Amino acid sequence: MNPVIRLATVAASMGAAALGNKMLSSGWRAIFKEDTPTDSTRKGAAKAARKEGTEPEDFPLWKILLWTVASGIVLQSLQYYAQKGATRALNRRPSANRG
Repeated sequence: MNPVIRLATVAASMGAAALGNKMLSSGWRAIFKEDTPTDSTRKGAAKAARKEGTEPEDFPLWKILLWTVASGIVLQSLQYYAQKGATRALNRRPSANRG
């Protein structure tokens, strides 16, 4: 495979993942009015709770599972279509001059 096409598909995939994560996070905050149940959020909440001297609250299991499934489906589909679109756009060859 052409190295330019390979780099373009990787860049498109990374861009789609970043955009999808932002979309999912803002949608989660709009629906549940709280942060996403990711590892970094949990660590931040535990650190803040230790400062206050209280026990950190855990996310319910159903929210963790919902986040895992939603992010997996959305991010994989966005990455797939970004790679497919980049490959299709860069693999086009001009038509032969038949005149």
